[in-house]
Amino acid sequence: MISKSRNIFYILLVVSLGLAGLLLLFTGWWLPETSTPLQVVTGLSWLALCVSTYFIRLRPYIQLAAAWLWFACSAWNWWKTTDAHSVAWFLAQSVLAVFILVFSHIVVVHIARSSRSRT
Repeated sequence: MISKSRNIFYILLVVSLGLAGLLLLFTGWWLPETSTPLQVVTGLSWLALCVSTYFIRLRPYIQLAAAWLWFACSAWNWWKTTDAHSVAWFLAQSVLAVFILVFSHIVVVHIARSSRSRT
């Protein structure tokens, strides 16, 4: 049975992914300040993250790698489109990418612990 805490963090992960996708669709990947390769990589990394999140119980570490890829693309996108480069501004602008990364780690740790306890 799935623990309630893992289930809550999985739901928060999916909600964060949905919000990030909406923000990406309405404000992010099509901006003229970003280059076309960056737009394509950012969109594909978000799509890979969504697909790997769907299969997180089968391959949790692939989802974690996809979350880090999404975080790296978000950070690079932020670096290229923002003039103010401070940690506080990065956290304010990339809060969903940070949440996705944190929730991914929590869910993967719960999955790894539960698979060890079954064996």
